[in-house]
Amino acid sequence: MQVKMSFCVLLTALFALPLAMGWVVLGEREEAQMVCAGREFRLPVYSTSRTVTFTPNLEGQRRVLLDKTIVKDPRFEWTRDKMLVLKEVTHGDQGLYAIKLFSGFTYETVRLTVSGTISNHRNYGDKFEHIIPENGSLLEFSPRGAPPEAMPVVLWNRTDPETSDVGRGRLRGGKVWVAERVTQADQGNYTVRDCNGTVLSRSTLTVHGHSFNVTRFTRESLNLPLFLPVPHAHLIFTPTRYPDKSPLGPFDPKPPRGPVHLIREGHITDHDMRYRGLISLGRNGTINEIVIGRLSSRHDGMYEIRDGDGNLVSSTWLQVIEKGGRWRALLKTITVPSGMFVSLAGFILFMRRYPNCSLSYIISGLRANRTPPVNPPRINIQDYSQPSTPPPGCYSHSQHPETPRKLTPRTSPTHSGYSPVIGTPRAENQEAHRLNISHNNGEERRISFSVPGSSDCLHSSEDCVQFQIKKDEDKERRDYKDFAGKMSLVCAISNEVPEHPCVSPVSSQVFERRLIEKYIAENGTDPMNGQPLTSTLPILQHLSHPIRPKAPSATSIPAILKSLQDEWDAVMLHSFTLRQQLQTTRQELSHALYQHDAACRVIARLTKEVTAAREALATLKPQAGLVAPQAVPASQPAAAGAGGEPMEISEQVGMTPEIIQKLQDKATILTTERKKRGKTVPEELVRAEDLSKYRQVATHAGLHSASVPGILALDLCPSDTNKVLTGGADKNVVVFDKSEEQIVATLKGHTKKVTSVIYHPSQSVVFSASPDNTIRVWSVAGGNCVQVVRAHEGGVTGLSLHATGDYLLSSSEDQYWAFSDIQTGRVLTKVTDESAGCALTCAQFHPDGLIFGTGTADSQIKIWDLKERTNVANFPGHSGPVTSIAFSENGYYLATGAQDSSLKLWDLRKLKNFKTITLDNNYEVKSLVFDQSGTYLAVGGSDIRVYICKQWSEVLNFTDHTGLVTGVAFGENAQFLTSAGMDRSLKFYSL
Repeated sequence: MQVKMSFCVLLTALFALPLAMGWVVLGEREEAQMVCAGREFRLPVYSTSRTVTFTPNLEGQRRVLLDKTIVKDPRFEWTRDKMLVLKEVTHGDQGLYAIKLFSGFTYETVRLTVSGTISNHRNYGDKFEHIIPENGSLLEFSPRGAPPEAMPVVLWNRTDPETSDVGRGRLRGGKVWVAERVTQADQGNYTVRDCNGTVLSRSTLTVHGHSFNVTRFTRESLNLPLFLPVPHAHLIFTPTRYPDKSPLGPFDPKPPRGPVHLIREGHITDHDMRYRGLISLGRNGTINEIVIGRLSSRHDGMYEIRDGDGNLVSSTWLQVIEKGGRWRALLKTITVPSGMFVSLAGFILFMRRYPNCSLSYIISGLRANRTPPVNPPRINIQDYSQPSTPPPGCYSHSQHPETPRKLTPRTSPTHSGYSPVIGTPRAENQEAHRLNISHNNGEERRISFSVPGSSDCLHSSEDCVQFQIKKDEDKERRDYKDFAGKMSLVCAISNEVPEHPCVSPVSSQVFERRLIEKYIAENGTDPMNGQPLTSTLPILQHLSHPIRPKAPSATSIPAILKSLQDEWDAVMLHSFTLRQQLQTTRQELSHALYQHDAACRVIARLTKEVTAAREALATLKPQAGLVAPQAVPASQPAAAGAGGEPMEISEQVGMTPEIIQKLQDKATILTTERKKRGKTVPEELVRAEDLSKYRQVATHAGLHSASVPGILALDLCPSDTNKVLTGGADKNVVVFDKSEEQIVATLKGHTKKVTSVIYHPSQSVVFSASPDNTIRVWSVAGGNCVQVVRAHEGGVTGLSLHATGDYLLSSSEDQYWAFSDIQTGRVLTKVTDESAGCALTCAQFHPDGLIFGTGTADSQIKIWDLKERTNVANFPGHSGPVTSIAFSENGYYLATGAQDSSLKLWDLRKLKNFKTITLDNNYEVKSLVFDQSGTYLAVGGSDIRVYICKQWSEVLNFTDHTGLVTGVAFGENAQFLTSAGMDRSLKFYSL
């Protein structure tokens, strides 16, 4: 029994010990997770019988999140795959999450850290999405490189949508903010805050250009994809080499040195002769391409595509290879190593066959077996030859062959001036070329020298012959010249061939002149024997340029291979260094050129602004004492307040019989003129075939402030269509001259963005409306506001000028429309439809001026009788708020657009809808306008479209704007088309 109990206790201990140790180990294990704010957090539980608790990092009470399968916190969800999920993480969710067993032991712990910054990388033209948490109230954008004190741009504001910058993106589904096509201008920090200003999440966006590395053979073509519309494309080429002369012909100009602008705003330039006729624009499916044909080596380099603002779209590095040269180089890379390998293998086999052989042994053997030349080396002295017969008094060894080789010189009557020269025996190891020159009484010189391989005599043959020489000074100089030109001299100090050789009369040695002069200056003796010596030494002249021999270092095949390897390594390192320096220099040059281009643009813009300011100042000086503009008669001056601001007039006067009669007379005149014109189209009107060929000819992006970008309204002066009027999100009204390309006036006074503008047809007066509940009348010549009309208690949403030019129609969010007199600034009448009870979104007069239409927020179009001030017709059919309406010039058609991505056309004679044009999904209609003849209808919104009336077919489509198009207008006889959008640009289109 005791044995069984002991055995049971032992089994229990063995079973419980690992379990307890496992609990302790698992309980001490802690996993760390980092999740970005606003993202999802998933905690695996793996069981339905466990408990999850949460302890915050800050001081707070621990609470239970999950008890078995019951979720205690409503922010969390329990899924079927046994996961505890938190949809949106905030900084308050940081802390320790503990998973416990049913027994109370901690099974696993997870420490959650919430990161505030998310790093995002996109290519040019990609889509960027930023998640907005449920409690998010504000999305701000701080551009990269902006100073810390700069105010961020508000992209989205839940509480005040009017302050949102809708030009950079849009909110989708209420949870995700989307920017469709990002550029380098969109780089920066995106911050989401709640209603208290607390940061909920922050992300950083970095936009890169597309990068390609392409290799092509000669005569092939290069296709460069465009990731933007063709009119915005700029192609810049930076070559790798600069030829010294034109490759086309001797009379053609040299190619420019530096980056070349090949395509500017979608137009091919022909400044560089290398690309004339080789560049074309094509299309591959849905992507536009730049095609460069017939490539050659002069096309090597970097091709950069940039948009109109200088943002890098793509960069392509091109290397062009010649086909023949490539295969020759390939063959060389194969044959050279193989030849070296065969030579090395042969040398190794030879050494194994003859192991006792060495390179020095082979060289000595070759020298020993060398066949002596037929004529041994000899020294000839000019103007002297050996006499054919021996001179008297000299014995010849040929007459006595048994006697030894010895001369017994005598005094010769023929050569009495010669001194004997005693020959020396032949020396095998004698130094090469010894020269001895000595002076004797200033008249005679004694010359003795030795030549290797011969005797020490002047002339050598099979038997040595000695003789004496004495010659005149001029003959000796010529002899010495010939002798010195044929000798190979070596300096006794440096053992090198001297450039300026001279001879020491003491030791008969040859020295380099500069070396021996320095030695004599320091020691005063001969360096060879130490005897006194002066610096006046005979100089050997008329020598050919000496060739310095190279030290015999490569005396074996391994040494030769090592030398070749060292040379190859040195060349490769030097080539690599040069490529690095070239790349760095190219980048610096490109950066400097772009900076210079940007500086030139800024200077040009500032110059235009200075010119405009000077002209405005010159215009204001003669009118400094005037208050009322030309638009207001002198009999009815505008009343001004104490601060110079015009008085606000909102008093209703009423529609008098005189006003009604004036409106009726004007309508009669307009109807008569319309009947006279009939159905004829003006001859000056642009035809549909020519209209379809329109393209962008000009763009201006500096009219309004860049801090709050966006142009919200556009109008042209009817009498002079070169005058353009714009209203922007920066609260300013701008008058721009198209022909002069400069700003005529900038009108400031509104406290909120400007949503509607109108140019008076006959006077230098403009009108503007804003959500600040005011309508302002401006004098263009004076550049000031002359009247402020407060006809509404809500934001003004629409303006329309009566054909008489004396009355103004306005609509508002306060559900009223108002009819005001611009001469007096008084409101004549103000009417609302009490049965509808919704805000008015737009208003437009009929060409006759007796009726007008208004659009409402509940998708209704209402037609009103101005004289009776009653609603006479309603046009239902849209499924979203009406954004724009326009009457045709003939008075029969009405075009309406709404937020349902559709365009409807109504017949006012039959009071029904006869045509509905369904646009693309999520298409936003912002502006509708007929031309003056009623032939064309232009639509502005997500893009620009032009339809021909009666056929209602699309003839033109522009996608040049990067933001929503908020205004579009026709020039006189449709000679040009202009548009403005949220990308802060004003564009013109024409042939």
